[in-house]
Amino acid sequence: MGDIAILDCLLVFFSACIAFFISRGNHAPRTRMAAVLAILLPIAFLILNQVVWASTKVGIIEYITCMINPTAPACPPDLPKPTWQKPSETAILSTPAPTQSPSQAEGLQYDVDISRLKDECGRGKFESCDDLAIMYYRGRNISRDYSQAAIYFRKACDGGMRYSCFNLGSMYEDGFGVERDYNIALRYYERFCEQGYPTGCQYRNRLKDRMRQL
Repeated sequence: MGDIAILDCLLVFFSACIAFFISRGNHAPRTRMAAVLAILLPIAFLILNQVVWASTKVGIIEYITCMINPTAPACPPDLPKPTWQKPSETAILSTPAPTQSPSQAEGLQYDVDISRLKDECGRGKFESCDDLAIMYYRGRNISRDYSQAAIYFRKACDGGMRYSCFNLGSMYEDGFGVERDYNIALRYYERFCEQGYPTGCQYRNRLKDRMRQL
């Protein structure tokens, strides 16, 4: 949020400079119109920036970048859409919905054998635990069950599936499938952060700020 605040201050300063310019002497109508637009456009950008931040926790420039390239390091997993857009099928939580595992990114089909995934998860194939968690969470070819999703996210996280730690943290923060517990959510966000993912650090810091306000 600090970068956004700096940007807002620069825009306000820029608009103030133009207003001062307009107030100094007589100018041609076109010059005045251009100056007025130069004032209004930064203000409109500032307002839109705040709207996007309130909905997605990223600034408009970062949001557009993530829409173009979702795999950019600074992009939160499954970046939520602004509230003024129609929510997607997976936009269920206020925090990012569960993210895709490597196997899903390669085109995991949801008509896979659930029993096989459970067997593989039980034998230590933690990618299968992550796949099961996402399927339970989203209700794809299986009854939606947040408590089961939390169980499999925990197994996957303990097995080193980094995004499962983040997703489990979001479930603890929102109380989906588990009893809401901000302290546990913080621990899982911290684990994601410690593995070199800025998103985990951002959500950890945001949750700490939220807890201080309680």
